Parts: sequence; structure tokens; C-alpha cells
Amino acid sequence: MDETSQVAIELNGEIRTFPLGTTLATVVAERGYDPISVATAINGSFVARHMRQACMLGQGDVVVFFAPMVGG
Repeated sequence: MDETSQVAIELNGEIRTFPLGTTLATVVAERGYDPISVATAINGSFVARHMRQACMLGQGDVVVFFAPMVGG
């Protein structure tokens, strides 16, 4: 696969490459996270679970997976 068909992102502090068109939902699944119990953010903005399939990763995106905070 050539470089133009890949995007490099920062995933939890590590540079990773994925095929162009990869969604956040795909990365959550491929990394083995439970999609219900992990929270996600791209470039510092929270991405709700129901929006992950619509979020295509772009070159240089910073993606973070973290435990959701609950309580009041």
C-alpha cells in the first residue's frame, strides 16, 4: 500500500498508520476496546459513541481513548 492510501495519526501518544477512510469506530474495534465502556476524543473534542462511525480519521489527527467519567 502506498503512502497516499494511509493516514498517520497519534493514538494515545503513539504514531499509528491506518488505511485512508478508517473511522473512529473501526479503530475502537481493532484495538479491542469495548465500545460501550471507552470514551473517545479527536483533536481534543469528545466524540460520542453514536458519532464514531461517521468520524473518518485524517492525517495528523490526535485520537485519545479514555475511561468515561461519571458522577455528579
